[in-house]
Amino acid sequence: MATRQAANELYQAKRYAEAEKAYAKLLEDDNLDASEKAKLHANRAAALATVLKIKDAAQAAAAALAWDPGYERAKSRLSKYITKLGSFDDAIQGVNDAAAKGATDEVANQLKILAEGRVHGNAAFSAGDYAAAIETYSSAIDSVGVDQPGAGLLLCNRAACHSKLGNHQRALDDAELAIKSDDDYVKAIMRKAIALDGLGMRDKATETWSVLRWFLPNDPTVRAALMKEGRKKGAAHASLSDGPWHLTTFDDFKECLQKAKGLVVVDFTATWCGPCKQVAPVFVNMAKDASNSSVLFLKVDVDEVEDAARFANVRSMPTFVFYRVGQGEVQRFSGADPVRLNALVSQLR
Repeated sequence: MATRQAANELYQAKRYAEAEKAYAKLLEDDNLDASEKAKLHANRAAALATVLKIKDAAQAAAAALAWDPGYERAKSRLSKYITKLGSFDDAIQGVNDAAAKGATDEVANQLKILAEGRVHGNAAFSAGDYAAAIETYSSAIDSVGVDQPGAGLLLCNRAACHSKLGNHQRALDDAELAIKSDDDYVKAIMRKAIALDGLGMRDKATETWSVLRWFLPNDPTVRAALMKEGRKKGAAHASLSDGPWHLTTFDDFKECLQKAKGLVVVDFTATWCGPCKQVAPVFVNMAKDASNSSVLFLKVDVDEVEDAARFANVRSMPTFVFYRVGQGEVQRFSGADPVRLNALVSQLR
């Protein structure tokens, strides 16, 4: 008989799709108590998020909270998923689905308050009435509590309002609170960097922009901010010009795989390779494409960084290897095929 422990073992073995199906199968048992349902939904959410099904993960985490409103792990996960989606819709749907089976809808009511506050606050912001936007965001946050899932979205937007009004310390405070809801909340990290710049805290601002460099390797705003400061902290191995990062040491290669926050695409190339030269302009243009700003494009000369080529078991050039944080290598192919390269980047990013 399948058990939660057996499903957990699948998850721990990185068999995430199988684990998700196992959790879903267990949830078909109507005789489970509320606590067990909450745990299964929360674990299923983690499995879904790992395979980048964030909308489904948000629904599952919200269902976990509907069955157990005090479940801190589910609350933490839902906070992250809402900020990644930038929307409350899937979370509200998850609570409603669970409520239809007997769970509480208390969490849905809190999410709706935040969602409505965000809509009205955003409207005021768009109209340039930043004070009214702050008041609207604050009212919604105060109604449910700053630690509730989804409050981070409003805190981040309130930080933007404070920045517009020149209240950089308040902007910093809100940005840091938003980051607590999801330490990978890119927009909030950027609000923090802007606030630190406004406060004249140059070193801390540069550190924060450098953190963003790992989230948005090809973002022109991040690159311009770092160039303005004249520093390369956190990205000393990489040129701040746009395009792929050209790596010259194995240590740089390992650092990129460890610190990158999203998809990493490595072009293993050689100066003597004709097909490498043919596909090189395509790789450069992809790295400059705004839609790929969160993808880290790396170029490694196999003769210059032999250890990296051995690590990746590269036997022909060009070889493109795709990595993702927490998963390692997720795809590869050899040959100068720009159509396939574009398709894989679009599929995996």
